[in-house]
This record gives sequence, C-alpha cells and structure tokens, in this order.
Amino acid sequence: MAAEELILVDASDRELGVGEKMQVHRAGALHRAFSVFVFDGRGRLLMQKRAPAKYHSAGLWSNTACGHPRPGEATKAAARRRLREEMGFDCELREAFQFLYRAELDGALVEHEYDHVFVGTYEGDPAPDPSEVEEWRWVSMGELRRGLREEPHLYSRWLKLAVEGEHWRGPAAGGAGDAPLYKSKGRAEGMSKAATRDDKLEKLREIVKAVDICMLTTVDERGGLHSRPMSNNRDVEFDGDLWFFTYGSSHKVDEVNRVSKVNASFADVDGQVYASLSGDAELVRDRAKIEELWKPQLKAWFPDGVDTPDIALLKVTVERAEYWDGSQSWVAHAVGLVSSLIKGEPAQLGENEKLDLK
Repeated sequence: MAAEELILVDASDRELGVGEKMQVHRAGALHRAFSVFVFDGRGRLLMQKRAPAKYHSAGLWSNTACGHPRPGEATKAAARRRLREEMGFDCELREAFQFLYRAELDGALVEHEYDHVFVGTYEGDPAPDPSEVEEWRWVSMGELRRGLREEPHLYSRWLKLAVEGEHWRGPAAGGAGDAPLYKSKGRAEGMSKAATRDDKLEKLREIVKAVDICMLTTVDERGGLHSRPMSNNRDVEFDGDLWFFTYGSSHKVDEVNRVSKVNASFADVDGQVYASLSGDAELVRDRAKIEELWKPQLKAWFPDGVDTPDIALLKVTVERAEYWDGSQSWVAHAVGLVSSLIKGEPAQLGENEKLDLK
C-alpha cells in the first residue's frame, strides 16, 4: 500500500507541499487536518474511543471523527469520507471554524495541525469500524466539560484544546456579541414539544448528579428565606427524592419542622446548566438508610461515620422542578442558526423546561 501523504501548510493554511504521514508527525510539520463533531436532536455529542491499534492517542476518547485530507481532496469531502470510514454513517457537514495547535504525543510524535472543524446532526446508532473505534457514546457538553476538567488524561489533546478554546464562540450576525454556534433540533423546534416527561427527568438527573454542592433554602421563624450550601450526595441516583446528611438537632431541621416547603438550587457554571427543585422536607433517622447512603468523604462533617451522635437524613420529596441548559451555545452557526435566520426567528440560547413530579 502506498504511503499516505499529508498536505503541508503555513499558518494561514496556504499549501506548501506534501509529506509522508509518519515523517510529518515525527518532524512536527504543520499540516492540514479536520475534526468532525456530530450531535443528536438532544444536543449530545457523538464521541468515539480510539482503537488500541491507532498509531497515536490509542484508547483515548475523542470527537466523532478526525483525519487529514489527501492531496487534491477537498477538506469537507475528506471529513465525510472519514466519518463513513470510522463511524459507518454519513451526514451533511458544515464548517464552523478553524484553529491551529501543536501537541506532543506518545511515541515521540507531534500533532501540529491547521484544524478545520465541521459539525453535523445525526439520529441513530453508528456502525463503527473496530479497527478505528473501540467504543462510542453520546454525551452532553456539560458532561464532556466535566470529564475534561476532572480526568483530562482520558481524552485526546486536540479535543481538549478545541472545546476549551475561545474559537468555539463567534460574533452574532451584525456584531451583536456571542451567538450560539450550534443549535440542536430539540432547541430549534422547541424542547417542550419534542421532549417527553422521561427525557426531562433524565436531564434533571444529569444536572443533579453533576453538582455536588447545592443551595438548600428553608423558611425561618420570621417567615424569611434562609439558604445554605449542602452536599446532595450526588452518587445517589435521583428518583424524585433528594437526600442530605444532617444533624437532627440543627437549625434547618427546626425550620423544616415548622414549614416543610424547601427549595434546592443547582448550578454548574462551567457546564452552563442550572436547576431549581422544590418540595417538602422531612427528617429521617432510619439507620439502614443512613448506612445505604453513607460515603467516606462525609467524615469531614460526621467524624464518627454512621455512628456519629445525632446523625440523620433530610429527605426532600420533590414536587416541581425547572432547569436551564445553555451548554450547547458554543458549537456552530452552521446547523440551526441558518434556519432561524431564514424564518426570522431569534436563535435559542438554551433549553428551559419545567417538570411536575407530583
């Protein structure tokens, strides 16, 4: 098989010649490349885990597809070719932006790329080539940003550089500030029409699980509102109830005993997702439940563990919830913005949904 050649470019993406693929990566020569980001109707990104046999960054999670155009091949055509080769499907792509980066990789290789970023939408499961892709999954952008922040070693270098770079935002038409670079089908059509109750509840679970510390608001003895930070024990799957460890003789328990109505507010500023949950609170001293929900990190507040005197649980039975998700506002003018301009409608900056859990 003939050696694969890459297109060498300057810092303005002007072609300078060609070079053999492995020699280019050993020398760290600047070359043309592309990255593909495909989203579903819920605004989730299709990610792939690179196969173990890949020549670099094997076993790392990355965007939907990536690669290099061949000499004489249009970059967009190359992006669609690699999408078919790696993930087993094709969809319309639009170029969102370009960025230049240099990253030292394993095996004494260097990625030095002028990267063209393409975005598209797709509904359904991919059929990846196992020699290219070990695993795949759909993830929300909030979940991806948390992963990049907390476990960056699990992700490709170019994915981290792309998602965290300022190039993911662009001026709105007419120069009116930041505009959404991508708008998923759910946002374009109105999430309240498209999403089922289960969809909304699943989104709420994602937000609650993502945020460890929330603000719990009770009603004090004078009828005013009293808020304090509380760990919501996020390893516990949210099923309509929130559980907080507390001391049974605490002031907040006194307030709940007088007025059971409370609110818990969650904010993931980095992920741009927020939620407000309201319902009724009650004190629970069930030893079995305390042991079930106990986590070792709670010893910072309860030094004797589950045997700490006066340890108890505050259970909040959620009646109503509302959430806001602006995590998709960064991706590309390319997909939904054109439609909104044609229709003369304002672009949606995020998703806002209400849920009745009674």
